[in-house]
Amino acid sequence: MKLTSRLFIKISETKGERLVVILNKVDYIDKVLDFINKPGFSKLKSNPTISFQKLVRATVYSHRDILSSLNINYRTLLQMNPVCPLLYGLPKIHKCHVPIRPVVSFIDTPISKITAWLNYFLKLHVKLRHNFSLENARQLTERISSAKLPTNFAMVSFDVENLFPSIPPHECIQLVSEHLTTSDLLDHQVACVLSLLNLCLKQNFFKFNNTCYSQIGGLAMGSNLSPFLSEIFMNNLEVSFISKHQFYHDHVIYWGRYVDDVVCIHSGNDLKTDLFLQYLNNIHPCIKFTMEKETNGSLPFLDLLLLKSPAKISFSIYRKPTTTDTLIPIESEHSFPHKLASLNSLIHRLFSIPMSPDSFNNELNIIKQIAINNGYPAHLVAKLASKIKYSRSSSRLTPIAAHSDYHMFKSLPFYPHISYKIQNIFKHHNIFISFSNNHTLRSSIVRNKDRSDPLDSSGVYQLNCNSCPSFYIGQTGRSFRTRFKEHFNAIKRNNMDHPSSMAEHILSTGHSFDYKQDFKILHRVNKGYLLNTLENFEISRHKLNPGLLNEIVDFQNVLISNLCI
Repeated sequence: MKLTSRLFIKISETKGERLVVILNKVDYIDKVLDFINKPGFSKLKSNPTISFQKLVRATVYSHRDILSSLNINYRTLLQMNPVCPLLYGLPKIHKCHVPIRPVVSFIDTPISKITAWLNYFLKLHVKLRHNFSLENARQLTERISSAKLPTNFAMVSFDVENLFPSIPPHECIQLVSEHLTTSDLLDHQVACVLSLLNLCLKQNFFKFNNTCYSQIGGLAMGSNLSPFLSEIFMNNLEVSFISKHQFYHDHVIYWGRYVDDVVCIHSGNDLKTDLFLQYLNNIHPCIKFTMEKETNGSLPFLDLLLLKSPAKISFSIYRKPTTTDTLIPIESEHSFPHKLASLNSLIHRLFSIPMSPDSFNNELNIIKQIAINNGYPAHLVAKLASKIKYSRSSSRLTPIAAHSDYHMFKSLPFYPHISYKIQNIFKHHNIFISFSNNHTLRSSIVRNKDRSDPLDSSGVYQLNCNSCPSFYIGQTGRSFRTRFKEHFNAIKRNNMDHPSSMAEHILSTGHSFDYKQDFKILHRVNKGYLLNTLENFEISRHKLNPGLLNEIVDFQNVLISNLCI
């Protein structure tokens, strides 16, 4: 197989299901363009990131005093070296013709830090009545189990088409404003929050295949704020319209929504249900529902299969036809807790969902077979199940004791032969290390985002003198391109107002330096403690090299200090 003609894409359809899909790159681009070329998107002549970043900085700076009254430093909301949002597609392999689910990556964009703060702040001050929304499948089983069901009832599910792109942003701002005016915030604080919210909703552009587009309406796909704003909008729709309809009063026994998926248990007939669907699609011009009725007394919803019997609904685990039994193989180079994570998740779900003894034993046998297929012994599943069962029963009987000792948790990359030793060292400092694995199948073969120029990134770099073995290690929170030019210009103009060790070396020795050839990118990382740690690590690693121009640092003390931040 020629990999150059292929595009590898990782997707996740449901909990516990992770797949890698191989598509021809041309087919992938065509599928995404089919979505972008629909009404609601327009092509831009140029990349608006830089001009929008200026607007972000000006807006945030104008609210610096009010933000201070809200205990937030305005500088923490600014992205130092922002990038344009990138759109990529996840193929829906369970649907006909394998359409694309578009996702926009908001990582390191001009408003990424603002949306993260607003998402946290608004959840504290906007109080919703969550009469209809669901947090997870377990909550659904609890609510349905407590509902009084008649002997004859029917089950249907509704789905909102393209939820985020369909919701009008100005209506969301109005709803947020109504909630905030009844909170304990002052008027000028409310105005500040709404101004920043309006700013965030203006970042509606993205890049795909080296071309920039704008989303004309709706909430941005990939924004931290979109799930929260969509919840406010849909909650208002349910409270103000759906729950007041005659069909709802006369026939609906239970209505529960998870984001854009709704399960409805009712006592009406098919004709009345169809008429109710027509009503739902006329509530708002932008919101359209589709409906799926039960089949042979069963209805899939989330990762559950709802099974109907007279005056009762029972549950079992639902797996899509595309679900695989692939887990991290037991012989892989992962930390052992990572290997057990999927099995633990499956077993926790097993004990969380109320099932009949037959369904329980059937699901337990499926988990055992999944474990065996990935090299794990069957008795390991039994051991984990016993441990989780005991833990769940103990937590219900005994309250969790508060720990007086302060512990800090940090994550480090996992390396098989040294990570556990590092973990034991930090444990003595009350720093508990969990492990991550950056060398995944996804990182190795997935190529579904536009490649960015490395010089537009920030991180740790090395500059080499091309006349002697001397070299300098530095860091930058801006782009490498900008920082390299500053080094070069300082040397060219003999500017020693803010000299670097490299500039001093070149100017004092008369050696030459070419920033286009005599540099090396060591790490690509954003501004923060990790950037400082990596720079100090590289300096410490070369401390015995006589060509190093940097001042030597004590890396162990720096590392402990940075981890404690």
